[in-house]
Amino acid sequence: MVVTVKSNSYGGLLTAMVGIDKDGAVTSVKVTSHADTPGVGTKAQTPEFLGQYKGYNEVGDVNIKSDAKINHVSGASISSGAVHKAVCCAVEQYKAVGGVK
Repeated sequence: MVVTVKSNSYGGLLTAMVGIDKDGAVTSVKVTSHADTPGVGTKAQTPEFLGQYKGYNEVGDVNIKSDAKINHVSGASISSGAVHKAVCCAVEQYKAVGGVK
């Protein structure tokens, strides 16, 4: 399943697509639209940052700084928090439509 999610970020709305497999684990995250500062907020859109979500299937905390599974980007905490909230929403949406409980 692919879930498209919008989240509030530093520069405004951020749109992300989150792929989730049949077991409820994130397979991929791609930011498709944003207005974050290039070189600062966009650090939360690098393959290294987004790659942390591969296999993510249980929301630890919607606040990225409180989720021990994911490292936020220092200096881009609002942007990385927006990506994190988008992924968390996608995982919860997957469960809400009858995915893995």
